[in-house]
Amino acid sequence: MKFGIYGREFKSLVDRIGGIVPKRTALPTLETVKISAHDNMVEFQATDMTDYATIITYANVYEDGAVWVYLSDLKKALAITDDLTITAEHGKLDIRSAKKSYEIPCHDDYEDTWATFPVIDNNNILCRQMDNEFLKHLSVIDCARSTESSNMIMTGFYLDLINQKLVALDGYRIGIAKLHGMFVPNSPSLILNGSVYTCLKSLIGKSKEKYIEIYADKKHVKFVGEDFEYISRLMDGNYFDYKKLVEPAIENSEYTYKVNPKELFKISKEYSKVISSDNKLPMIIYNVNGSVATGVQVQNYRTSDVLESVECEHGMSHEWHVGVNPRFIVDACAAFKDEAEIKGNYNYKNPIMLIDETYEFLILPVNINDVDVEFVKRQVA
Repeated sequence: MKFGIYGREFKSLVDRIGGIVPKRTALPTLETVKISAHDNMVEFQATDMTDYATIITYANVYEDGAVWVYLSDLKKALAITDDLTITAEHGKLDIRSAKKSYEIPCHDDYEDTWATFPVIDNNNILCRQMDNEFLKHLSVIDCARSTESSNMIMTGFYLDLINQKLVALDGYRIGIAKLHGMFVPNSPSLILNGSVYTCLKSLIGKSKEKYIEIYADKKHVKFVGEDFEYISRLMDGNYFDYKKLVEPAIENSEYTYKVNPKELFKISKEYSKVISSDNKLPMIIYNVNGSVATGVQVQNYRTSDVLESVECEHGMSHEWHVGVNPRFIVDACAAFKDEAEIKGNYNYKNPIMLIDETYEFLILPVNINDVDVEFVKRQVA
């Protein structure tokens, strides 16, 4: 195998495909990248047996072939940014520019021990999305995805193609992103592995508004981008009916306040620093004089803040309060731009909603039995 390629392009390919290569595996061949050259194209492939990725780029191919190279060895040659000539011969991969050269081990006999990539029919398209927008949605709601393996379904994302939403939850909150783009009617909804986010983040890189097309069969989902194809195994089982919680929380809300998410983010972040990670005490969100206030009580420390930019839509005449984890408020407000709504019920045992035009977060309340709520409220009385 022999081909010529720009050094910066080579580095980009290695960096992007490197996000798929597993760091620890019982099968050492999975720590390699397959490099194939043919028809003036070079393919970089990697897999961990759950995720499968192929990146294709144009190159000057002088001799067809394929070899497997350990990612750790490939990274040794990333310092070369000049034009490269890469030659595989006699178990060595020679990476050479006009000024520098590296020689690293390669293998041409891993075909039998490496993975067979799944094949998904390109005729069965489900939807088309802008790649950077879809990646942002994954990034925003990833905070609501569970990292505990006790319930595997909650470690994934739910691609609800019927309602055109992307969902994540962890048993304490639900994060929802509203999707835009082309959708094929009656397409099945999919439960995506949590690794889809990190893999797509690596593969998309710094793309500027390119389309990705999404295909699926019964076992796998496929994302096709401008220069890559990424296949991920779907999760088995039935996802939680998140709509049973979210829709009543919005439709039956007894109060709605428009707030500045940046202001609420700043206050909640300060509270999260005060409340240690092993302390279950919440921050209190409540209404006061037609506005929204927040407070926290930790041992002998008590403080409250009234939000300055607040507009009450309805529910001003009735007192209400709710206890929540301030870190959940921080995560939600980080997704919003200039304005967000807080919706809820007068019963402090009900969840609250933080929403804007694109994102919705349902947050379950925290037990406030150990908090002197009235004392916290009096801090701004």
